[in-house]
Amino acid sequence: MARGAGVMSGAVALAFVTVHPASAVFISNKDTKSYSLIIDERGKKSTHEIAAGGVLEGACLEGCILTLSGVEDGLYTLPEGREIVTIEEGVVYYEGRSDKPAKDDAKSQNDGGKPKGKPR
Repeated sequence: MARGAGVMSGAVALAFVTVHPASAVFISNKDTKSYSLIIDERGKKSTHEIAAGGVLEGACLEGCILTLSGVEDGLYTLPEGREIVTIEEGVVYYEGRSDKPAKDDAKSQNDGGKPKGKPR
């Protein structure tokens, strides 16, 4: 019985590790090259590197403007702060959003909850 309990505990722990943050953008780079991302959160800019095949979590806590450096038309608006997006061939695609609400859910519903990027 103790062995089965250990397996269950391990499965539960794994589930918590793979969950996206409650109020943050999740960016996955599916390209074979790395990118530099400039994130503007209400006037506060930060730069992040995302390696080929890499992931960036915890950015854009309340929505932001994302710029993919070195890419023509690389500016994207992520209004909610809970979008799930991927980078493929230099384009940011909207994949969905975290099921947990952002801090100001009423504000994020005003624009339909979709970023101004390339939808799938």
